[in-house]
Amino acid sequence: MKKFLLPTLLSFSLLFFSKFSEAITQIVNVQNYSFTPSNFTINLGDTVKWNWINGSHTTTALSVPSGATLWNANLNSGSTTFIYVPGQAGSYSYECSFHQGTMSGYFTVSGCTPPDYSSFIAININICNGNTANLNAQTSGATSYQWFKNDTLIAGATNSNYMTTVGGQYHAIAFNSCGSDTSPNTGVNILPEPVVFITSSMDSVCIGNAVTLVGNGAISYSWSPSSNLSSVTGDTVLATTTSDIDVIVQGTDFNGCTAIDTLSLAVLPAPDAGFTFTESNDIATFTNTSSGATNYHWDFGDGASDTVFAPVHEYSFEGLFTIQLIATNANGCSDTVEQTITIVGVNEIEDDQFGIFYNDAASQIIISSKRKTAINSINLFDISGRKLKCDTRLISVNAVAIDTKNLSKGIYFLEINTVNGNMNSKFIVR
Repeated sequence: MKKFLLPTLLSFSLLFFSKFSEAITQIVNVQNYSFTPSNFTINLGDTVKWNWINGSHTTTALSVPSGATLWNANLNSGSTTFIYVPGQAGSYSYECSFHQGTMSGYFTVSGCTPPDYSSFIAININICNGNTANLNAQTSGATSYQWFKNDTLIAGATNSNYMTTVGGQYHAIAFNSCGSDTSPNTGVNILPEPVVFITSSMDSVCIGNAVTLVGNGAISYSWSPSSNLSSVTGDTVLATTTSDIDVIVQGTDFNGCTAIDTLSLAVLPAPDAGFTFTESNDIATFTNTSSGATNYHWDFGDGASDTVFAPVHEYSFEGLFTIQLIATNANGCSDTVEQTITIVGVNEIEDDQFGIFYNDAASQIIISSKRKTAINSINLFDISGRKLKCDTRLISVNAVAIDTKNLSKGIYFLEINTVNGNMNSKFIVR
């Protein structure tokens, strides 16, 4: 049996809970009647933090870009820091209001914005073994990317998306001229494929016969080729074919993972059964014309059978009989043929108790006791055992006539009630 996996491409965007921005905090030390550094450039999203060293000072905005917020904060031993986040690009100037003209500074805020993953949410993703996950870390403003697996740089992985079939923890860093932002790890988990296999009642089948195939290891199944199967879904199907075929099943488990198994089904040849016959009165002689067979079973239609190649059979009563021949070869494959035969010439059926005589002109059957035993009554039954109404006429104490005008052709049975008990016999209406 051959097993395969079906590859699938799964696409996911990396979503994260919080921002891991590369924005900076610019420290400005306040001491000795100076701001250090007194001028600098930062980007939007960066922070300015004044840090008091000594003295008593303020940081007081002089000019800011339109839309930006002015500030004025004391810096002394009781208030040692002040933080300001610029909201607009442009130039900012400020001074210490206690030391005007001698203690001032300025800074410039660039309008460039670094990449930002703050609106993304982290997820873990599951993929079936052999399938591909497409990880997408695209974010606004980024001009380049670098992917990492388990904190190790992936060489050449510099696009916004990365495709992988391997489990692990993945993150990307997005860059532009203003800075970068790092995504948190996103886990890729590999789910095992189901172990799908076909069980069969047999690996070979006689031509024209059916074999039962059962899918195992999954919760749903899809079968092919459809032209040779009783169904293309379900865990159990019947396969019928006149030539060797490969039956394929695809199984899917509760995770949606799939696997395939293939069963090669060989077709065995069947024999060709045939016969002819001749009959003389109650003797039938059979000629076996079968080919490709090694064993034979004959049913002569009267309850008798034989296993010889070409039998001769003697019938004990007249009637229409169905002859059946089953020819079987060495592989166990068989073929059956039937013909009918009519046996005539057995006109009288006798036993040691009664004689049965036919009076065709009067449409009667005469039943007489050979031992002169008195007959009380007669019951008539057809070949299926059903009791029939019959017209009887007592000829003598030990002889009875039965009217056969209303009886169909066939075999009938008699239950004869006498003073000595019940006796059974049979006769044929022709």
